[in-house]
Amino acid sequence: MTIYQPPSRGRWGDANFVEQALSESARRALTLSAARRAAVLATLLTEAARLRAEQLRRIQRRAEFELALTRLLSPETFATLSALTACICLCIAYLSFGGARIPAYASFTGRAALKEMRYGPLGVTWSIVRPAADWQSYALHQGDELFASTSVTITFDSGSQTVVAPGTRLRILSAHEGFVLIQGEIAVAVTPSPDGAVKFRVETVAGSATVKGTRFRMRTEHDTSVSEFTDEGWVVVANDAGRVDVSTGEQVHLRPKAPLKVELQTPHVAFQTRIEDRVISNVPRVPFSARIFPRATLIVEEAYSGKQFARYIADDAGWVKDWLPLIEGSRVLRFSQTAPDGRSSTPSQPIEIVVDRTAPTLVITRILHNGDVLHISGRTETGARVWVNGRAVELKPDGAFSFEVNAPATNSPVVITAADAAGNITRIIQQPKPE
Repeated sequence: MTIYQPPSRGRWGDANFVEQALSESARRALTLSAARRAAVLATLLTEAARLRAEQLRRIQRRAEFELALTRLLSPETFATLSALTACICLCIAYLSFGGARIPAYASFTGRAALKEMRYGPLGVTWSIVRPAADWQSYALHQGDELFASTSVTITFDSGSQTVVAPGTRLRILSAHEGFVLIQGEIAVAVTPSPDGAVKFRVETVAGSATVKGTRFRMRTEHDTSVSEFTDEGWVVVANDAGRVDVSTGEQVHLRPKAPLKVELQTPHVAFQTRIEDRVISNVPRVPFSARIFPRATLIVEEAYSGKQFARYIADDAGWVKDWLPLIEGSRVLRFSQTAPDGRSSTPSQPIEIVVDRTAPTLVITRILHNGDVLHISGRTETGARVWVNGRAVELKPDGAFSFEVNAPATNSPVVITAADAAGNITRIIQQPKPE
């Protein structure tokens, strides 16, 4: 059935309008029964009532919104919201840039991320995180936490220095000069105290170390324990089980509540040209130095055969500075120490000693002037370094290099120098030829 739409203006929510439309439709459709017409009329009236109720709700919501907006924009409310917004902004600014900082007594240089400790009223504390960046003499305050991305050097006001290995995390102490070692490895050189008072302290989860003036290293292990190595002087190491003195050339392994046992440390032998576990020299008798227990014996043995190669006696300060016996080609050696009281250390990892007295190859493929620009190209062996008139030249992985410099055409000679890892040198002097 088609419902007739009256031409007069009306709304389907109006009962008279609906009745008029239905009556006209019924008149035009004579076959529509009275019962059918009554059912359609009831349906239309129900829908009209729903539409009117929804319209009233929309009107009510709009009125409520306009009332709330009017109250919100009132001078009193606006002033309150403005004051609240200002307070929030001030709090955010204070948390980001404010807060007190306990005076600094150290600075550091290197690439690291920082958590700067801030102190507010009523004992409130928080940290401001600064992402990893390259810092130069940046002040460290008490409570600051540092995470080293590269090797970092911390310098304290007393002159003591700490070299922090990459991946190390530590926190500056508040009560003493020193820090809490959270993870990683450090090497500390403490300036002696004129009055003999303890002035440097390192705390760890497994124990602590206090010193007056010495050089020592500490390293956290994977099992939450800590190893301490004294390279010079002495260190007082303590945990819940007691305390011990660790002197030059000794070490101690700290575990929470475990007894402390002082042992000889594996000798740390220094060479001029050591690269990890390999030493390259251009002299058959290779110089070295080591700091071990005073008057102890430094034993050098063949790594694979265990045959003794040399032995040296340390002085009263624990120093051994000498040369290895004559080496032709290469030898793989290990180092250990034995104290006068019979204690012995574990041997070091094998170190290959290579004697190389052959000068590096150096070939110049091009050297000429082009106007005011001097062009130089050449090649040397992999791992060597090259200088042109004293200026370092960057090499490609295969040893090739190319160098340009602004220089008027003259008769001055050009000196090209190549040096290998052992210190052998090849030098070429050529006269540039103008084009």
